[in-house]
Amino acid sequence: MSKKINLSEAAIDSLYRISKWTKFFSILGFILVGICLLGALFYLAFQMDAEQGNAYRLGYSLGILGTGTLYYFLSMHLYKFSKKIQESINSKDDLIFEDAMMHFSSYWLITGVVTVVVIAIYILILLGAIITAF
Repeated sequence: MSKKINLSEAAIDSLYRISKWTKFFSILGFILVGICLLGALFYLAFQMDAEQGNAYRLGYSLGILGTGTLYYFLSMHLYKFSKKIQESINSKDDLIFEDAMMHFSSYWLITGVVTVVVIAIYILILLGAIITAF
């Protein structure tokens, strides 16, 4: 069952403007990934001579690397969306438009899952704090 969606010129113009902003934010995300990687490496390198808290430093660095990895995938989906949406507007190709929307959907799926996980962790921390307070 194939349904056709026709977009008005205003909708196409909005998508084109959105693609510029998503490209901008994806590039910022890639910069953040680089900062995360450099930060984790520098943190480990400059703290290697300290004898206490090695597990803490390693855990902290792995957390930063995990955050950087997550931001890489988010930025990649956002960047691919911006490139594909511009390409689909220029070529008027429905398949490229569909691919662009799949990347946009993946971006929001990952963002939603991470948000739910972080909220669940916050709730567990809050419950743990309440239980240990009494």
